[in-house]
Amino acid sequence: MKRLLAALCIVSIILMGFTPPSARSLLPFQKKSEAEAVRASWRQMSEEELLDCLDCIVAHRAPFIQSRQQVIDSLVLQLREASANDSLCYLVATELLYAHIGFSTRELLRYARLGKTLADKVANPRWQQQAAIHMARALIQDGQYEQAAQWLSPLMGVVYAENLRDYYDTSIELYGWKSECSSSEQDRRRFLLKSQAYRDSLLMVETDSVWRVHQGSLLMAADSSHIRQSLCKEREVLDALPPNHPHIRHLTFSIAYLYESLGQVDSSRYYSAVSALYDLTEGVREYVSLRNLALDLFDKGDVERAYHYLHCCVEDANACEVPLRMLQFSPDFPVILDAYQQKIDAQGDTLRHRFLASVLLSVLLVFMLGYVYVVTVRLRQSRQKLWNSKMELEENNRKLNQTLLNEQEANRQLQEANRQLREANRIKEAYITRYMTECSTFIDKMSAYRKNLLHIAQGAKPAQILPALRDTAVEEQELNLFYTHFDQTFLQLFPHFIEEVNDLLQPEARFALHDVELKLNTDLRVLALVRLGITDSTTIASFLHCSVKTVYNCRARLRSKAVCERNDFEDLLRKP
Repeated sequence: MKRLLAALCIVSIILMGFTPPSARSLLPFQKKSEAEAVRASWRQMSEEELLDCLDCIVAHRAPFIQSRQQVIDSLVLQLREASANDSLCYLVATELLYAHIGFSTRELLRYARLGKTLADKVANPRWQQQAAIHMARALIQDGQYEQAAQWLSPLMGVVYAENLRDYYDTSIELYGWKSECSSSEQDRRRFLLKSQAYRDSLLMVETDSVWRVHQGSLLMAADSSHIRQSLCKEREVLDALPPNHPHIRHLTFSIAYLYESLGQVDSSRYYSAVSALYDLTEGVREYVSLRNLALDLFDKGDVERAYHYLHCCVEDANACEVPLRMLQFSPDFPVILDAYQQKIDAQGDTLRHRFLASVLLSVLLVFMLGYVYVVTVRLRQSRQKLWNSKMELEENNRKLNQTLLNEQEANRQLQEANRQLREANRIKEAYITRYMTECSTFIDKMSAYRKNLLHIAQGAKPAQILPALRDTAVEEQELNLFYTHFDQTFLQLFPHFIEEVNDLLQPEARFALHDVELKLNTDLRVLALVRLGITDSTTIASFLHCSVKTVYNCRARLRSKAVCERNDFEDLLRKP
């Protein structure tokens, strides 16, 4: 029954669905240092480990957005404090503009216009030119490419040296976007060539060695024969950079692009994940890596991750207000959403089936529990009956044991009585034999004594009769002989009698064995008669030819010297 219930429970768990620990959602990063630790160790992670960390960051990216917002708030406060100084306000507004690139298009346009106003107010031509470039960059992020071109066109050939890098970088971005948005292949190619030309010009003024390698590799990669060479250069630079270098997200994005160009989808997906990791942890809301990663995962069959990643891209693009990104997502998102919805529907069907199965199983379990309850009640009743029978059996056993004990006690008493009877018979036999012999001898002696007196009387010698009658020597001799025979007979019957008497007496009252080897003294004869069962003092006194007081004093003296209770002395003496 227990095995059946265990099997039913296992089936219930399987039907209801069990999520192993490895498949459960990760906890959010509680501290920024935890995200920094992930960024520092991504090179040692497998693709699945990296995606697990990215899942956590996508689901809980608010702290990183808040961190970037705190930097912006700090710059806004500086801008307010420097409101009296237009030059300082321009520098702070420029920093705010850079802080909003890829974060908020509306604020980017706002600070670009503010910078242009302040540059005109200060009347610094270099700042005015820089502000125009910033306006073009803000308009590019807002999707206003023609307006951006109008801001850049007047600057062609008259750009100050300190503004050349920003000018070329903005031009590369402008024509890159125009190439991507062109519907005509001819226009797309024309804009792409312009973008490559500005990238080549950028290399001549670029001072950042990492950015030079990055832009040079992209320029070389335009020729398919140089893709591997470009990839090797970018990998070398990436491996030498510290974990928090600001260009890692750009390098990993271009490396993913180069791997995709070579058809190495797994490597491309891995570096897209790294680039997305850096984009999100730096609080960027306008990016491409996560979108590319979502599409690769969708092709791989990981619909759930693809949906969540693309949903994150859409949310950030809306928050950043980048219309072009929304256009990029529009063809892909419905397809992934439909696939995700199909998966959800399939899971819903599975859950419904499992629910129905669990309901049926629950009903079965209820019946089984009812059956188990009935069986349990019957077992309890049977156990109670068995317990009552056991108690009755124990009571009968107790009574039987008591009866056996009583019988054993009766047997013991009977054996003791038999022993005493055998001992009495042995004593009687010994003493009857002895006293029949003594009587026969005594009759012979009395006959001889009578003949001697008759001989004296016949000899007419009366004077000799009186002395013979007065002489007690014969009587004493016969009495001593009687005691001697009594002592010998008793010691033959009880050879250890004296040792037993000494065991019951205190040391100073004990009898010396060498004094009593041949005969007993008066005290021992008194005890010997008690041992034979004669307890009456008058009878003992008559037997020993002494006074009753003498016998009484002897018995009292020996009781007082006993090692046991005085009243138990003679009882112990009579026991074998």
